[in-house]
Amino acid sequence: MDWQGKRVLIAGAGISGKGAYAALQKVGADCSFVADGLRDADLLVVSPGIGENDPIMGFARMNGIPVIGELELGAQLNTAPIYAVTGTNGKTTTVTLLAQMLADRKTELCGNVGTSFAATAVEGGYAAAVVEVSSFQLETIRTFHPHAAAILNIAPDHLDRYADMDEYAAAKLRIAENMTADDLLLLGADDIEAGYLDRLHTSARVAYVSTKARVSGAYCLDNRLYIDGEYLCDRDRLALQGEHNVKNALTAAAMALFAGAAQGDVVRAMGAFTGVEHRIEYVRSVGGKAYYNDSKGTNIAATLCACRTFSCPICLIAGGSDKGLDYRPLFRSLPENVAEVIVTGQTTEKMLRAAASVGFQAIRAAADLDTAVKAASQTPCAFVLLSPAAASFDRYTDYAARGRAYVKAVQGLEA
Repeated sequence: MDWQGKRVLIAGAGISGKGAYAALQKVGADCSFVADGLRDADLLVVSPGIGENDPIMGFARMNGIPVIGELELGAQLNTAPIYAVTGTNGKTTTVTLLAQMLADRKTELCGNVGTSFAATAVEGGYAAAVVEVSSFQLETIRTFHPHAAAILNIAPDHLDRYADMDEYAAAKLRIAENMTADDLLLLGADDIEAGYLDRLHTSARVAYVSTKARVSGAYCLDNRLYIDGEYLCDRDRLALQGEHNVKNALTAAAMALFAGAAQGDVVRAMGAFTGVEHRIEYVRSVGGKAYYNDSKGTNIAATLCACRTFSCPICLIAGGSDKGLDYRPLFRSLPENVAEVIVTGQTTEKMLRAAASVGFQAIRAAADLDTAVKAASQTPCAFVLLSPAAASFDRYTDYAARGRAYVKAVQGLEA
């Protein structure tokens, strides 16, 4: 597109909105934020937080203004191969590891991980774009075309935005709609219900990722990792712990090898990568307990994965802002090592009711996160884990702010 002089409205002034503004200015567009006033426009660029029912979307429909997201803007400005990852959980871990596997070339890590794809794309100068992609971002794509893409898993999340799981899954599947026969699509065989794939329409080569069976794609068998039937390395070469992280590593490895990375570089990255901040992150040990920060665990599936990473008794701290989730499956499925749950935040009463309805009794409420940490420090559990199974917006700007607050509370405990 010739952007020179195009009149563009931008909705949202966070990372995505500011990135879109910077990119559009650089290509000569006449752009302004919606907050500066509505006007006739050739295009509306929306941030991921702007849903279909937002008034600005109604304004665009009434005035015949085309709408794209910041992700799509980045796709239109990008000139390098895109390696994209979506899924309910594990996205940040997988893209960060993938970028390290591709460290032999100029690689940019961007998207939902916290860096605007549009702002990255307009600068150029890279050989590969590794992009974390959310369902919100995929709602407004048109030409977004990954050379390799992965859908890690699909589990209940964001049901305050989507009518049901089918609608949520359909948004995830859009990552593959523009892919061709020269491209690779990886699907989490263990973690995507077959029914969700009914709406999958893609020309890409489809492969699978599993730790439960030999599949066409990437799998773990007898503690050995394989890609397309070829041995990669032993499972114990991974620095990351947990079954879910084996799947994340297999996905990243399959994408990296497809991109032309050397097997040695892939295996070395797997051995060196210890995880991302706020994702089952060790904080400190004090008073005979080890404290872990999984503030990024904002849905039930993520919290269950985090709990299953441990074998010793843990005290789980959960709760936050409500995304429309039914918490009964959480309390039905908690592993036996979860000895106690302390809940706080907007979802407190909802979680207490859900636990009671399925007979889970080892649960109590705390007024705030500081109080929850202090209460957890008095339990006999060997581990204390913050994994909220809820968003953070009741008290914090994002999950990272909540994670920092937890770390501060833990650091404040007396030995």
